[in-house]
Amino acid sequence: MLIFVKICGAVEKLSTQETTSTDNKTDTSTSSSTSSQPAPTPAPAVQQPAAVETPVSQPVTAALADAEGVLPTGAVIVAATVSSGAAYEKAVEVIKAQVSGLGEYSVMEINLTDATNTQVHQLNGYVQVTVPMPANITVKEGKAIVVYRLEDDGTLTRCDTTVENGVITFKTNHFSTYIVAEEDVTAVTSPKTEDVSAGINLIFCMGILLAGAAAVAVKRKMA
Repeated sequence: MLIFVKICGAVEKLSTQETTSTDNKTDTSTSSSTSSQPAPTPAPAVQQPAAVETPVSQPVTAALADAEGVLPTGAVIVAATVSSGAAYEKAVEVIKAQVSGLGEYSVMEINLTDATNTQVHQLNGYVQVTVPMPANITVKEGKAIVVYRLEDDGTLTRCDTTVENGVITFKTNHFSTYIVAEEDVTAVTSPKTEDVSAGINLIFCMGILLAGAAAVAVKRKMA
């Protein structure tokens, strides 16, 4: 009777060990199956569009005077000071390189449109443009205010300019980028000065020559 009890106890113990071993095998199999799964693929980064620079501009009041009758029907002038953008950077580069005795300056975009809102760049004659003195420019002793037109080839043309009571008046036949500059009165500037009176001067000189020739002919006749 005692021996039977021991055997039953051994059998019971063996049965418990087999169950535990089976459970361990099951857990190992499950763990292996889980670790073999592929890692999730990260989502692709979203490409942000490149920022487009918008030139900083401040509208100014501009006026036109057309003594020669060259403006198109329904002409409208629009002007603004600019302080950034490609046109501004180009104007600053050119004015610093070509004008001696340069003081304060301001870059302006001055455009002209006709009755159909089409931009007009070139006129067949000259008009008079009036703009206020830029806020960043203060006329100092020994300095003069000059308006330059920035040409397509990167050169400057000095416009016929007058200043009175804080108002700048200049003559032009082309609308594009302009620079209002303060420079030394005695400075020697390299940009060419636009001669708006070349035709009038030519006619005047021809008149003097013809009058002289007529006087000589009369003297010879009288002799």
